[in-house]
Order: sequence, then C-alpha cells, then structure tokens
Amino acid sequence: MDGGLTADDGALVIAEMATMGLDAVEISGGIQVNNTQKGIKSKEAEAYFRPFTKKAKQVTNLPIILVGGLRSKVVMEDVLRSGDANFISLCRPLINEPDFPNLMRMGKKEVSDCISSNNCWPRTKGEGIICKCLIDKR
Repeated sequence: MDGGLTADDGALVIAEMATMGLDAVEISGGIQVNNTQKGIKSKEAEAYFRPFTKKAKQVTNLPIILVGGLRSKVVMEDVLRSGDANFISLCRPLINEPDFPNLMRMGKKEVSDCISSNNCWPRTKGEGIICKCLIDKR
C-alpha cells in the first residue's frame, strides 16, 4: 500500500529476523482493513501473498508461513511441495469451518466453503467473529 514497505524492504526485515531468535515468519498484509482480497473463486486467485514468500525464502533460512486466500487443498499442497512456504496458515476458512483441515485430511473436502466475502468480523460490540456470508444471503 502507499507509504508501506515494499517487497524489497520486507525482505530486508525478514533477513534480520533470524538474528532475533524467531522461530518462523508469517507473510501477511498486516492489520490494514484493505489487505485482504474478496471473492476468491479460482485457484489462480488463491495464495495472493505467495510472491512475497518466494522473496522471503531467498533471504532467510527461517521457516516461512503463508496466509492469504488459501481455499483449496491442491493449492496448499502446491505451495508446500514447491518450497515457496514451509507452513500454511488459514483464517477465514477456519472461521467458516473450524474442522476444515481434518475434513481435508480425511479426504472429505478438497475446497473450503468460505466464499471470501470478508463478512466475518463483528459489526457490533460483543458480536464476535463468525461467518455471516450465509446469514447475509438469507
């Protein structure tokens, strides 16, 4: 985003993190409201921070964790198999389906039901985090 770190700036920071005693680095867009992508409807739209994990892997031996738009088992496996990241992190798919990783492991699901509308966050005080996409469609 404007005024934020560039990918090269981020790589410089990550290169120094190994000296700080960290165990791993998760590549994310930070805490800005607009750092996520909505409407992930294809495998090509998944893993939108993947280019940054590739850059991070070039500058550190720390394990790299990828989050951001991961919805399908095939993309997650490709990320891990390629070495672009060492671990996968999920957020919205787990808000929608807390048992999604177990369902994938058991061969019962290949793709999350998360429709990536980014409607998980509380709208009112005390509401809590819950998937509201299906509620909103009713």
